[in-house]
Amino acid sequence: MNQVIMTRPSQHSRPTVAAVAGTVVAALLLLSIAVFTVDARAQVARLNLTGTWDGSFMGGTSLNLFQEGDNIWGKFAYGNGSGFARGSWSDGRLILILTPTTAQVGGACDARKILLISAKDTATRVKPFLLDLAMNASYVPVMNRTSPSPGQAVEYPYEAELKNCGQLFTYELTFATNSDKLKGANWPILGVLADLLKKDSSLKIQIVGHTDSTGDPKANQELSERRAKAARQTLIDHFGADANQLIAKGYGMDQPLAPNESEQGRAINRRVEVIKQ
Repeated sequence: MNQVIMTRPSQHSRPTVAAVAGTVVAALLLLSIAVFTVDARAQVARLNLTGTWDGSFMGGTSLNLFQEGDNIWGKFAYGNGSGFARGSWSDGRLILILTPTTAQVGGACDARKILLISAKDTATRVKPFLLDLAMNASYVPVMNRTSPSPGQAVEYPYEAELKNCGQLFTYELTFATNSDKLKGANWPILGVLADLLKKDSSLKIQIVGHTDSTGDPKANQELSERRAKAARQTLIDHFGADANQLIAKGYGMDQPLAPNESEQGRAINRRVEVIKQ
């Protein structure tokens, strides 16, 4: 009869607890690096548009733009008018708002123009999708950078825009799809807004959420309201704003700025507005 000899694995052939733990840690590290790389690529899907630009719209427009990370601000002039520009990069595109108003509270405010610029353009020549709210029309002009210098520093007049125009569009506030969780961890426009509320205790604002027409109307209505409430709560929790000065409301897909038939129009319609009461 054959004898079966049972052998005990040598100490060298068995993985130690330390070795297993090391393998797990290494795998987690590689996973975290991969996630960070994907996230970093998403974060840098933008152009640096700092400089002086000429635009073929409004009879010829000059823009002086400053950029820091995702945020852009500056001023523009055309014919006998002028105003201020601001916007933010998100998901590979910039939504830049041109507001014809003064830097002083009490000035006039004309209808805005909204430009959607893709990171697929170049840092010296872009062809934005432009929505003209005065004409209720859209077209695609060309913008060329004439100098890498934006000129004299510009401080954006948030208070003047809010009080002169009665409203701020806040494309700087973005959310994941079907989510009311704000992207990012720092929202400069909310910090500015909190400072304005603390400066003027009589100021009351309504934060309003809007969606595009994709999906169920009832779900969009609820989502827009949740997003408005999230922005309101962030103002209270992170920036110390007085809850009594803030109201949140959602309109869902009922108040579009642009036709929902195009991707650009849908991106412009997804927004949070701050309205002076």
